[in-house]
Amino acid sequence: MLAFFSLGFVDAGNDSFLPLYGIGLGLSERQSLWLLTILLIAITIAHLPSGWIADRMSRPTLLGLFAGLAGATAATLPFLPNEAWLLGLAAAALGLMIGSLWTVAVVMIGQTFRGVDLVHANACEAALYGCGAVVGPILVGGSQQTLGLGSFPWLIAGACLSVLASTALPPNRRER
Repeated sequence: MLAFFSLGFVDAGNDSFLPLYGIGLGLSERQSLWLLTILLIAITIAHLPSGWIADRMSRPTLLGLFAGLAGATAATLPFLPNEAWLLGLAAAALGLMIGSLWTVAVVMIGQTFRGVDLVHANACEAALYGCGAVVGPILVGGSQQTLGLGSFPWLIAGACLSVLASTALPPNRRER
């Protein structure tokens, strides 16, 4: 369930601040909006193949893998040259990992819960995503004002890596 809070944090943080991050790096408004567009297209593209992979591999392992790769990709942003094409590739990679993370987390809810419990779990998922979507932009915006532009990718990486850390914890419910 932590994945949904983190995904809300990451989605709203990216939607609100990725274009501003690009502008702060010296990209034009158009190039900065393309970063967000590329990210969102990649998120959408990732759902089907990651769902297919989740049907064939260990889902907790995949959740950790996608979370770790998303966190690592976000953490590389401050070290990339301020070239639109290179940042676009990083946005695509980040989007593919975020979209895959979402898909695997939803599949894991579906494998764990049935009937009315599934309805309750989905409601909890939506509430946690919403909480993350409120907290994310507040923390990212506040950190950028106090710590500078470079804090954005580190917060996104931290949110993703918290999901990776949670996969190391023992499950509190057996698979059904």
